[in-house]
Amino acid sequence: SVKSGARGRMEHLVCLLAGRCGLDEAERPFFTTRGMCQGLRPRELFAVAAHARRALGEFAVELASAGRARLESQVTKGFNVLARAMRSDRPGVVFAQAAAIGETDPLTDLDSRLFVGLPPR
Repeated sequence: SVKSGARGRMEHLVCLLAGRCGLDEAERPFFTTRGMCQGLRPRELFAVAAHARRALGEFAVELASAGRARLESQVTKGFNVLARAMRSDRPGVVFAQAAAIGETDPLTDLDSRLFVGLPPR
């Protein structure tokens, strides 16, 4: 199934059968002499786990910063109540001030319409 491309890639098959190279917890290179079929020795398992945790942490940081940048780049620019609340750090205050002066939102802003579930015009 790997050879046909239906399940996995050739690198996965090599890892399963032969072993792989990597860095251990002290950043020293190591090679697992056995594949995943035969199981890993404790030193190899700890090295693989340390590398996997480090890579997962780096991925989480990259994902968070990319999400933050995307949110900041797509801030709504409308001046209606909902648009101002979406930009605000304290949306409750924006809604309270709008309610105090009797301001309503006509939902003409595209982002506001999509946020409340209305179709775009």
